Amino acid sequence: MVERLAQIYPEDKHRIITITGVSGAGKNYLVDKARETDPGLIGGRIAVFNFGSELLQSIVSDLPELEHQGRDKLKNLPMKVVDGYIERTIQKLIRVQPAMQLTHLVFRQEGELVIKPESERLTNAIEYIFVEADPAMVNAWRMKEYGERARTIETVDEIRLHQEIAKSVTLSFAKHFGAGMLLIYNHPVGFDDGVAAMLEEARMLLR
Repeated sequence: MVERLAQIYPEDKHRIITITGVSGAGKNYLVDKARETDPGLIGGRIAVFNFGSELLQSIVSDLPELEHQGRDKLKNLPMKVVDGYIERTIQKLIRVQPAMQLTHLVFRQEGELVIKPESERLTNAIEYIFVEADPAMVNAWRMKEYGERARTIETVDEIRLHQEIAKSVTLSFAKHFGAGMLLIYNHPVGFDDGVAAMLEEARMLLR
């Protein structure tokens, strides 16, 4: 299922689409499938920017001892340390536009949920795409990766709550900053519709 929750107003916006949603909802999978369908577009004319990975590289350049700990370990760093690197990574994102960035608008830092409106003001994205999935499926997908990534373990009910908070925050940002918002419900039934929507929104960046 694909649903538009906020219209796009392209005036004075960066050519950036922010793809967000809880960990395990399928953001990367959808983008990867869109890239396989049209590699000249996704990852070609339009950059794919994984904010977490880019943020880790920025931090590791100054703190090389963190290199082998992975991006999930960044959650243990003090927010005052991370803030400067977030701004640096946003500036890098702006330089590579047109771009589709994968990121979290609500994230855990030192055990607390964090929201950064100032980061969204700087990013000034033309649109948000929120990828939503059934919390039980998210939990199952996360368990498959548990040995590979140091994710915070959440119950299905906690995932449901986190997802609702993240969706509400995304819609609030879209309305406040005058950006569009598209909801993609990621489910095996109708999966192709999500990929097609990703491709259509990517083409919009080139118009």
